[in-house]
This record gives sequence, C-alpha cells and structure tokens, in this order.
Amino acid sequence: GIETAGHEDRADLFGASLGQGWKYGRPEPLSKSAATRLRPGARLVINTRPIELETPAAIALAHGGGTVAEKPTLVRLSIAIEQRALAAAEPTVVLGAFQTAERFLLYKTRHRFVELAAHETFVAAFGVGMPEEPAPGVRGAALAANERLADEWHIIVVDPHYAEALIARDLGDGGPDAERRFAFLHTHDRDLIVRAARSLMLSIAPKATS
Repeated sequence: GIETAGHEDRADLFGASLGQGWKYGRPEPLSKSAATRLRPGARLVINTRPIELETPAAIALAHGGGTVAEKPTLVRLSIAIEQRALAAAEPTVVLGAFQTAERFLLYKTRHRFVELAAHETFVAAFGVGMPEEPAPGVRGAALAANERLADEWHIIVVDPHYAEALIARDLGDGGPDAERRFAFLHTHDRDLIVRAARSLMLSIAPKATS
C-alpha cells in the first residue's frame, strides 16, 4: 500500500524489505522484458501466515484463559498503554476496540486518540455505530451489534521493537457500568499481539473515495 514518499519512509522505519503500491506504478501486466528476468520458479508474491478469522479474545483467551476484573481496572490499564504509545519514539500502530461508538466518543477517550493519531503511524477505533472517522486522523470501523467482536475491549500497540496489548471479553454482567466484569489478558507477547492485530484489521473498510 505504498502510494507516497511518506508511506515509503514509514515502511522503511518499520523494517520492511518488500513493498508495493501506486508510488511504484499502477497495476498492469508484467512486461515481457521483466518476465524474462525472473529466475525459474520465482514468485512475485511471498505469502505470510494467513490472517485469522477469529477475534482477538478468541485468539488470546482460548479455553477460558485470562484474569477477571471490573471495568475500572481495565480503564486504568488501557490509559497506561495509550500513554506508553504516545511516548514511543518510533512509528506505532494503535488499535482500540470499545464495544460501542458511544464509549469511544466520551471526551477523555476521544481526546487521547486524537493525540495518538497526531503522533502514530496508524490509529483505528472499532465499535458498534463507529463513524468512518470518529476523531481527526482516526480510522473508524463500524461493527454489527451481533458480531462477537462487539463483546470485546482491546487496546493493541505495535511498533518495530515493542508490542503491548490489553485483550478483554465482556462477561455480560447486568447492573452498574462500573461493575461490569471482563476476562482479560495484558501481554507483551509480540507473536500473539500481531495475530490479534491482524484479525482486527479485517474489520477496517477502505476509505470512501469521491
């Protein structure tokens, strides 16, 4: 997806060694001269591990794993993760799943993500009813109310050398909002976090073009 010099710079900072995009040319058939330079058996595309269709909680909290805590504990933890992302020296991807757009659009949460979007490479927010751009620079991903992801709360941060995530599933309690309980995992396991992030990215629709 490299379309500009800025995209190329960010990809380079992330350690990318291969890239494609409109910066290098529009899609077209391979020229005969280029085709003759390919060594026998060469592949033009190298596939990475397939993106998983499971949600982050299904990936990270399989078989009932994780710790149980009430909402205020997770709020404090998620804010701490976001603050560490803000302090990162390198370009960072930040993905937040908030169950509903209303929970993201609370002033303090939205304000933190505006700050993140001003500093980080890619910032996205997921939730039922989420607008395409719920805050300046933040990509929105609207969820259906009956999606499994709508029952999950995540803050996922990945940069070239650091990864941290809060991955949580709502246990469905009634009563006051502050007493809602979640099964959750706080982790720095990069492989697990990247798997969770890749699964979330499937919910982000391409931007509408005029």
